[in-house]
Amino acid sequence: MILQLNLTLTERRCEACHRWFACEGQAVWKCGHCAERTISEYWDRITKLERRVSALRGAIKRKRGRKS
Repeated sequence: MILQLNLTLTERRCEACHRWFACEGQAVWKCGHCAERTISEYWDRITKLERRVSALRGAIKRKRGRKS
């Protein structure tokens, strides 16, 4: 039994950095490098927001403790 892989790769140019890359889907407009950079920026923002939320929760908890 011979298995054949049917992939159709299309050449695209990244909109952000203008590098050429190959992709399987037609709706991909970012290369892996730019997508990785965007994802790491999102993770940095998520960690910053998590720190802010935990600081606000701590402030609310301290305020509740002072009322009693």
